[in-house]
Amino acid sequence: MKIDTILIVSLIYIFLLFIVAMLSGYFSSKRRNIIYNPYVYSLTLGVYCTAWTYYGSVGRASTNGIEFLAIYIAPTLMVFSWWFLLRKIVTITERHNINNIADFASFRFGRSKRIGLIVAAVCLFGITPYISLQLKSINESIAILSDGHLNSMLPFYLDTSFYVSLFIGVLASIFGVRHLEEGRKHPGLVGVIAFESIVKLVILLVAGFYIVKLSGGFENIFNFLQQNSHREDLAKLMILDSNDNSYGKWFAMAIMSMFAVIFLPRQFQMAVVENDSPKYIKEAMYLFPLYLLLINIFVIPIALAGKMTLNGNYNADYTILYLLKMNNENLMMILVYLGGFAAATGMIIVSSVNLANMLVNNILVQIFIKKLMIIQFGRYITFIKRVSVVLIILLAYFFFHFVGESFQLVDLGLVSFAAISQIAPSLILGLFIRRINRCGVFFGILAGMIVWFWTLLIPYTVKSGLLPQSILTEGPFGISLLKPTELFGLSGLNQWSHTLFWSMFFNILFMVVLSMHREQDEEEKETAALCVESLKFHFLLGKDEVSRRLSILEVTNILTNFFGADYANRFINGYLKSIKKDKRELNNEDIENLVKDVKKQLSLAVGPSAAEIIINSYLEMSGRSGRNVLNIFKDLVSLGVGESRDTLIHRITELNILLEISRQFTSTTDLVGKLQYTLNVLKNNLKFDLVVIRKKTEDGLETITYAGDINSFKMISHIRKIDPEKTYIGKTVIYLRAYYIDDIDKVEQFENILELKNRGIKSFCHIPLVIDNNLEGVLSMFSKTYKNIFSEEFVNILESIANQLAFLINNHNKTEELIKIKEVSKELEIAKLIQSSLVSVDTVNLEGLEVVSSYSPSEYVGGDYYDIVKVDNDNVDIVIADVSGHSISSALIMSQIRSIIHTTLQIDKSITPGFMVNLISKQIFEQINKYNFIITMLYMRLNLKSGSLTATNAGHYPPVIIRNGEIIELKVGEILLGVIENYNYEEENFQVLDNDLLVLYTDGVIEAENENNEFFGKERFFKVLKDHAYMEPEKIKNAVMTSVANFTKNYIQTDDISLLIIKKQL
Repeated sequence: MKIDTILIVSLIYIFLLFIVAMLSGYFSSKRRNIIYNPYVYSLTLGVYCTAWTYYGSVGRASTNGIEFLAIYIAPTLMVFSWWFLLRKIVTITERHNINNIADFASFRFGRSKRIGLIVAAVCLFGITPYISLQLKSINESIAILSDGHLNSMLPFYLDTSFYVSLFIGVLASIFGVRHLEEGRKHPGLVGVIAFESIVKLVILLVAGFYIVKLSGGFENIFNFLQQNSHREDLAKLMILDSNDNSYGKWFAMAIMSMFAVIFLPRQFQMAVVENDSPKYIKEAMYLFPLYLLLINIFVIPIALAGKMTLNGNYNADYTILYLLKMNNENLMMILVYLGGFAAATGMIIVSSVNLANMLVNNILVQIFIKKLMIIQFGRYITFIKRVSVVLIILLAYFFFHFVGESFQLVDLGLVSFAAISQIAPSLILGLFIRRINRCGVFFGILAGMIVWFWTLLIPYTVKSGLLPQSILTEGPFGISLLKPTELFGLSGLNQWSHTLFWSMFFNILFMVVLSMHREQDEEEKETAALCVESLKFHFLLGKDEVSRRLSILEVTNILTNFFGADYANRFINGYLKSIKKDKRELNNEDIENLVKDVKKQLSLAVGPSAAEIIINSYLEMSGRSGRNVLNIFKDLVSLGVGESRDTLIHRITELNILLEISRQFTSTTDLVGKLQYTLNVLKNNLKFDLVVIRKKTEDGLETITYAGDINSFKMISHIRKIDPEKTYIGKTVIYLRAYYIDDIDKVEQFENILELKNRGIKSFCHIPLVIDNNLEGVLSMFSKTYKNIFSEEFVNILESIANQLAFLINNHNKTEELIKIKEVSKELEIAKLIQSSLVSVDTVNLEGLEVVSSYSPSEYVGGDYYDIVKVDNDNVDIVIADVSGHSISSALIMSQIRSIIHTTLQIDKSITPGFMVNLISKQIFEQINKYNFIITMLYMRLNLKSGSLTATNAGHYPPVIIRNGEIIELKVGEILLGVIENYNYEEENFQVLDNDLLVLYTDGVIEAENENNEFFGKERFFKVLKDHAYMEPEKIKNAVMTSVANFTKNYIQTDDISLLIIKKQL
């Protein structure tokens, strides 16, 4: 077959991939679930099956029999851990905008640069041989089809394989690297990988059937095996030969495969980053193993067909191609080649793009951030990543060109599996144990990788002739204990078991020992808690990560420094347009949301860890920091060295002023007294004529206190309006920065400037009092004597004093708020007592009934309600309801419902349950829909003599009757209360016998949750009732509440729990 034909077919297939990618992106934008659904998600996990599976499994089966199955059985077993392991990883990744496994590791261990860097390096070193495997399979399959051969002795520029690899690199860079404006998900990539998973599976199944047919059917193949069972090469194919260490190989391959199915970069990309919902994992837990089964179902028959038909030496990896070629099945050969091409390119695209992201995000940005920001490299980041993709694939080509000939396909894959296994222990343990820290993880991974390099890569490098044979036979420098294949004298193990044992030993040893002896810092403790507790309810609904406080100007500067001015302006203007405001109208919440968007955009470009570094680096480069008095002391001392005596005296005077002010802050005087003292110090020592401090109010700026003759400054009003266009104090408030005028004659003459000149002012300064980007007030200083006094150094000192004043005012305000909170807490306690009295039925005293109840709100006040109302001597109404939420508003709705019931029954006792529920639904319909309440209600009337029970149920859990030890759930129920206006609720009739127990409850009982996110559930609830059915109501109630408490243990209660048990007595 001509190579031109092969290349044309390859180009047509690639063109088809482009169409699939475009259609996937288009359909995803119209209907997201076309691309993002559990079935497509499960197919994308098929990227695990590369050319190693497609060709290499047959090669392994031909030489080592069923040993190859370990690579697929182990991931199938690992699937059982996905619901608590993979789901946790997906949750963390989605919540914190993580793009790759290096970012994930960095985030878990306190956003550590070192951890991100070493994990990225592991992936680069470990996956390069794996990409090489794919290139090797493509080039060797082309050579077989075209009757050519690969010659590693040729210079690379004469090697066709080089240009094939270069072409695939360009293809991968176009497919996988997105523009910065695009989102974190890649619907086009998802569509392509799912499509390729179908292609390779279908073709392999079709080819398998075809090969079996060419070989005379399954019966003929297995007859051949039986008749030639005496042949040594066939006898060992269907057994594990312990003499050949196959048990050790199986174990090592199984462990490495378990780690690889989650932590290979391509698997992490498709299983975690591209996961659109953790719910997809449930379906994937059975669909992915099914995929593995189907793609391997013909491996043994094809391997046996090769043994039966092919003679002489042949590369067993490509048995299927040789069999088809022998029978001149050119069309089927092209089809099989395309399946192998799909298997290889899928892996190459995802892996190379992922590695390029890590190379840029976790290595280049981390190391060279400041230099990169100076050149505004964000504008070129897409181009840089695309070039990186091509370079990584070419690196893999050179590995294949110089070393790859020494490997079988499966061996190349296992080399990568062994490398990726080095990051698995720290990530798995780190997801469940907070104590594992960055120091232990870093040196553990480093130790494991050193062992991996020495025990695996060095032997293959020796075999390829690049290193002397004596390293394997005698050890380096004759040190036998360091022989790569018998490290520290351990012999008898195959290379995979040997490498896995020593690398895991040193990896885990360093990780555990250093984690035990090194303390975590606060940031690492925080991220450890976020990861370990990520699946718990209160973490899933926890606060958003606090954004670093920045001004709109600083946000613009960060974007400009990283992406360039055009992009920055486009981004800021787009945000302003989305919220329909201009810059002057932005409040703190708007700016905080903008900062979050900027961090998200930076994360998309370079990852969350690098995004944090970019922001920190900008602040460091721009000199912004909350400078305190001690920092100023250091500056004053350092600046004083070598200066004149007069200058030093001046600096010491400034230092004394700062010390005097800082002492005053620790005094016991009230706030105004401390502020007054500070202003007097500033006025008297720095020779200002007036110093004023104002606090921010809704109306503008209100004067707190001042030092100086304010009567001579009549324009300094008690309340100042904020006008950024005509006043410098307005600019200070809006832009949160100091504004100083050294010479009032040299500035634009606003109306207030002219007034200041008329009062004799020559210079002035306004400094904002800011805490966490929130304005507390403004410090203003005026001088009638001096000009040009506000040097940069002097303003820095004034800003430092302003920071201390802001801190003082902020602390005072927080103290005031705390006092108010305590007062509110007292009121909530009173509300709780009132509500508890409303739901109490302890005082119910009705002849013929025994009533017990339990009520436990999850907050101070809750939304559960139950009641028993005596209608007349023969009838009682029993009601239980659940209002959504656990706030005062929920309690108020519940109180309103109670009032309606009691008032209505006082007016007309003949009202039926159905009528009552209809009445309540109508009366509170507007409130329900206005405030989005969800209310369930069960309303019943019990005749004490006849035992007849009439019930109307508006979406509540049905009541339960305990009768003669059996649990009977009464089937009655309709829609939620108030969902449809004028809905007519129906009644159902039942019979309650003497000694029956009637049990009513809210969802807080059966939806009580434990630390494993399991619900108490109806089954457990009914079992407790059944086990205690013959006991008194009080004991049954205690049994239920004790069981719920034992089940939930110390887990936070998220819903109100109400239980009502009524016994009809003789």
